[in-house]
Amino acid sequence: MTDPANPAGPAPRLLILGWDAADWSFIDPMLARGELPNLARLAGRGVRSALATLDPKLSPILWTTVATGKTGDKHGILNFVEADPAGGGLRLASSTSRRTKALWNILTQHGLRVNVVSWYASHPAEPISGLCVSNLFAQGRPHEGGSWPMAMGAVHPPSEAATVAAMRVDPSSLGPGRLTEFVPEAATCRAEAERRLLDALATHLAQARSVHAASMHAVGRGPWDCTMVFHDMIDALGHHFMTYVAPRMKHVSMREFMLFGGVMAAAYREQDRMLGELLDAAGEGTDVILLSDHGFHNGDSRPVMHGAAMSADRIAAEAAWHAPAGVLVMAGPGVRAGAVPLVPGLLDIAPTALALLGLPMGRDMDGRVLAGVIERPAPAPIASWDDEPGDAGLHAEGVRQDPFEAFEAIQQLVDLGYMQALPKDAAERVEFARVESDVNLSILFRTTGRAAQAIPVLERVLKSRHATIRHVLRLADALVQCGRHEECAELAARWLDRDEADQPVLLTRAIALTMLGRHAEAARETDRISASDSDGCAGLGDLCIAQGRPDPAERWFRKALAFQGRSVRGHVGLAQVALLRDRLEACANHCLDAADIDRTAGAAHYLLGVALAWFGSLDDAAKSFEVASTFLTCSARPLRYLALVKRELGDTAAAEALDARANELEARIGGHADPIAMFPRPPHAWNESLRARRGPAA
Repeated sequence: MTDPANPAGPAPRLLILGWDAADWSFIDPMLARGELPNLARLAGRGVRSALATLDPKLSPILWTTVATGKTGDKHGILNFVEADPAGGGLRLASSTSRRTKALWNILTQHGLRVNVVSWYASHPAEPISGLCVSNLFAQGRPHEGGSWPMAMGAVHPPSEAATVAAMRVDPSSLGPGRLTEFVPEAATCRAEAERRLLDALATHLAQARSVHAASMHAVGRGPWDCTMVFHDMIDALGHHFMTYVAPRMKHVSMREFMLFGGVMAAAYREQDRMLGELLDAAGEGTDVILLSDHGFHNGDSRPVMHGAAMSADRIAAEAAWHAPAGVLVMAGPGVRAGAVPLVPGLLDIAPTALALLGLPMGRDMDGRVLAGVIERPAPAPIASWDDEPGDAGLHAEGVRQDPFEAFEAIQQLVDLGYMQALPKDAAERVEFARVESDVNLSILFRTTGRAAQAIPVLERVLKSRHATIRHVLRLADALVQCGRHEECAELAARWLDRDEADQPVLLTRAIALTMLGRHAEAARETDRISASDSDGCAGLGDLCIAQGRPDPAERWFRKALAFQGRSVRGHVGLAQVALLRDRLEACANHCLDAADIDRTAGAAHYLLGVALAWFGSLDDAAKSFEVASTFLTCSARPLRYLALVKRELGDTAAAEALDARANELEARIGGHADPIAMFPRPPHAWNESLRARRGPAA
């Protein structure tokens, strides 16, 4: 492929691989043990980085963002399910509901050949200039008679449907004897709960191997310019099996631990094996982008799950598995090996992919090209690919998905804990889905610096019969973010008229009063609140810090540690208390304890840098701020502090470059809430202390 707009030469073809929920904190120990050789080789010849996610961390929203370069309010996919306009029930999020062109449409429109395999929310398959295999092609399993019909419209062109269908792996073919790499003692699993787990393992492994077979067929069937493949095995198995990974959680029996503790590592090894085969098939001249939409908590950060019953609490707990940093690996002739991208995020993938293929991004995309990572200069942006005429392989009007074909996939989402069991009445189903989609939209607005737009959405939600206290709290949070603290306090007061002891609402009112500077009232409300877990205690400690009350803050943080001895938030909180009391060594020790628990705890590295800067250990402080900046992707404070330290060390050029990076970051994150905004001793305070020590002449 040669693009006349890019005389530098032909652009290599591009392979984009999605590993849902892949996490560096799980991958890196496996890399160190040599267990993921193909990923190691790929990262070793290119770029690796953490990848910032978006909220809510729901796969159909995020993977559609990856494919479009736009947030959910623009692309229109806001939930796992949506109302079925044909029958009043629900169907899975559909490609017919996406309101903007995806990468495969843009490439088709530009005359390039593109393959898409199992991408989230891609059913029914779109008529693109290549092979499109939707995310429903491998759902279910054969009937008793042996037939295994594939969802209608799962493959384009239709002439490939029979070939792709024959590549599907039957989960029932993966009995205990075929699962020993994952569960060595699978043959001993006879209890009902153990058999259910083996069945889930077989189901998701079969789907992964089906996707791999289809992707190998896609890259081998003829010339192509871009291939996009999505795997959800790591995420799906994580919800079932991460509970059993070492270290053993208290509620996990020793038998469960011994049986299932190796499943997740085996899943990564399986994913790595398939990666190697696909890379070999694609060839060395191919640019590769491998990414995950978010991470997945493991180790001491895992939530505790009990029982299979669905509830709002269960849904929140399942969502709590998703960590904020995904993975990004890029390699190939168009990638600058060893480059360090500045705070890459999901929104940057589509613009960067287009640039690698020699095409411009649209100015209506919400990300940017990772210019320092790719070799060729990016073409000048165009206004919008949506306005460009020509055949883009989009669905014709009127194409609809049969909701009954999606029933089994919807039930799988219930089993994974992504959604509640659906109400029986069809109208209630639609209303429930609408409310949840509105809530997701409000979260998206809130976490992309547009809290003002979240407020009317949440006010609409509160008029629904499905409104709950969590929706009230989300509205209160949006009001706080917009500086409408009085309205937030009034909202909380109105809700407290119904239940004067409602703890979350008391907390909301205390936060609003704190932000209003009415610290005496805020302290009284705060002291009425109790907490029964580590996070709750740490949250109250944070609030006391904001009120300038180190003594009660210390009590809450110590309670957090009593509930959970390895609580990062507890140690970070005590580090803040120590700073307020000018105990720099104690602050540093708590930061080191937090970083020992979780090396990605950016707040711990930041506070350690603060303590070291104020102590005068500037070289060590600089190292801590550099680490903190890689994890605190929505705060420019580590960069600001690092610039001040570099300037103090006499490196003016580095300081100016860091200030420029901070300015760029602040421009990018806009109205995002700074996660360390309330931490003691901000950068300007250290700068003022330096000036004070130097005297008026300075």
